[in-house]
Amino acid sequence: YRKQHRRFFYVTPTSYLQLLEGYSGLLLRKRQEVAAARRRYQTGLHKLAATEASVQGMQGELEALQPQLMASSQETEALMQVITHQTAEADKVKVVVQADEASAKLEAAKVKAIKDECEADLAQALPAFNAAIKALDTLTKNDISEDNIAPEVIEALQPLLKSNDFQPAKIKKVSQAAFGLCSWVRAMDTYNRVAKVVGPKRAKLGEAEVQLGVVMRALASKQAELAAVEAKLAELGTQLDAAKAKKDGLEAEVALCEEKLDRAHKLIGGLGGEKVRWTTAAAELGHLYDHLGQANKWIRAMEAQNKLVVLKPATDPNYLRTL
Repeated sequence: YRKQHRRFFYVTPTSYLQLLEGYSGLLLRKRQEVAAARRRYQTGLHKLAATEASVQGMQGELEALQPQLMASSQETEALMQVITHQTAEADKVKVVVQADEASAKLEAAKVKAIKDECEADLAQALPAFNAAIKALDTLTKNDISEDNIAPEVIEALQPLLKSNDFQPAKIKKVSQAAFGLCSWVRAMDTYNRVAKVVGPKRAKLGEAEVQLGVVMRALASKQAELAAVEAKLAELGTQLDAAKAKKDGLEAEVALCEEKLDRAHKLIGGLGGEKVRWTTAAAELGHLYDHLGQANKWIRAMEAQNKLVVLKPATDPNYLRTL
């Protein structure tokens, strides 16, 4: 200014102090801006470092989950094979049980038919016996079990039974006691004829009942076997559900881990160039801050013999007096 305009520029103390105060404020703001920028870069670098560390952790977790998932898949597959085999066995037993049930129904139907036929034949003899019981008042129901009347006795009675005089209606006119005896004899003859027909049927009924018992016991055994197989199948089904739930959980965990890894890799890859720039910028700002500090220390040391006084316009109450 002096060389160009050949004039002097005089600065008053107030203007000079204002200049110093303005410069001090500007310096403080710049220091804060530099420190804030440095913190941002350092925070970003810390985040990237934490992300890289978490990637390593997730990678290790994923590597640990893969064998568990494989083992769970193998366990589930083995259970499914066992259940398939057990189901096939159960189906075989079901076929046998159904056949036995059909056979048992047929045997039961045969037994019932024979029993009904026997009861129908016996019912023909009961009216005569009831009449004889009423007539004699001494014939009990146990007498109906007299199935083994000697044939010669029956044969000897035939002429008498064919006689017109041996009729209950005629004898009743003569003697009430003889009437009862006549009725009883004729009832025994009737029962004997029925018993000869019913006897073989009763024997056949007994054989059928024995056979039915054998069939029912075999059926009960097969039903118990089927129930055991079905119970085992139910237990295996529960185990399979648990294995599938475990496998699904591991698959979901692996998928989530892979998704996080993918995002982290994309983040690191996208900020790969920024990492270098942030590192350089943070280092440069640190050096700049460090240079300012070193310069401050150097000036204080060099001017210590001249009794250098450090003044802070914003905070020193004796600033003007000292200046």
